Amino acid sequence: MRKIFIPLALLVAFGVLYLVPQLHIEDAIAHQPKLKIKQAAIYVVNGESSSISIIDAEGDSVVATIDMDDDGVLWPHHIAQSKDGLTLAIGVPGMDFSHGHGHGGMMTMEGKVVLVNSKTGRINDIITTPSMVHNAVITPNGEEVWTGYMSDKKIGVYNAKTGKLKTTIEVDQGPMDVQFSTSGKYAYVASQSGNVVDVIEVDSKKVVKRIPVGEAPIAPWVSANGFVYVTTEENPSLTIIDQSTNEAAPILKLNFPPGSAAAMASDQTHTVWVTDEKNGSVHLFRNGTEQIAEISCGAGSHAITFNEAGTKAYVTNQFANTVSVIDVASRKVIKTIPVGKKPNGILYRRAL
Repeated sequence: MRKIFIPLALLVAFGVLYLVPQLHIEDAIAHQPKLKIKQAAIYVVNGESSSISIIDAEGDSVVATIDMDDDGVLWPHHIAQSKDGLTLAIGVPGMDFSHGHGHGGMMTMEGKVVLVNSKTGRINDIITTPSMVHNAVITPNGEEVWTGYMSDKKIGVYNAKTGKLKTTIEVDQGPMDVQFSTSGKYAYVASQSGNVVDVIEVDSKKVVKRIPVGEAPIAPWVSANGFVYVTTEENPSLTIIDQSTNEAAPILKLNFPPGSAAAMASDQTHTVWVTDEKNGSVHLFRNGTEQIAEISCGAGSHAITFNEAGTKAYVTNQFANTVSVIDVASRKVIKTIPVGKKPNGILYRRAL
């Protein structure tokens, strides 16, 4: 049975008072209102806890936790959302990747994709995949879910309503993360074994370009500023791809293992934020090349997201079990939020 836990403070806000701090919602559905997260919120995937922490973006505190372990969801990883923000897609490899992704033959294990209603916290569907998966994304029209089969050369394309497989797309070996371009015209796939990013035309579902990047790319982090930031695990590096041309800049070598990379659409200085898992920090690079700052966060700093106004950044710290809230203007951590064990993927969802 799946559980949704709601802190006591949130129940009081709903006008319902209970004498326990957490509620098993299936056992008390007749006595309390359905969870409704309408405000802007940050969703944090806790790998070891197999849960999602929901943080109110205004108060920067956890207002609810969705527990998924009773549904057979083990080690959920990265998270994405539909264009309308109502549906979340979580890739579930079923294995701990907090110390790296080199698990070889283990990637032939089955994986899962979990689709969750971001407002109610209810699981819409759990899709079983023939291979481990790193993430899953929803097409801009909301009709399909795409995910990479890590032990194969394929992207699985599923019907978002039925969860049924529609087709597969041939890519290079070892697809990890797949992300859609800002325009929705292309999908970018980081293929770990091939050391490339495949560019897929979404409508035709055909690879139209193959871009060489660094060794063992993990993810193509698409930013609304018009660029894609590709982080690599072996011989750490960052490659920047221009979404308008699908051309890559020279590879930037890094002296730390990058967890993820992100940039704000409103930032005219083209400052790239790159998390440093080894040192528990975030490095800022102007124009993607010149380091201008390093911000200490927490052990195992991994994924990063920004609020809609671009005033705050949120970083998951896998080994500290926290999320760091950074004031963008001052580049200082202003709050540390306890979440579940080994938090990994994170995203900001606007108010509904």
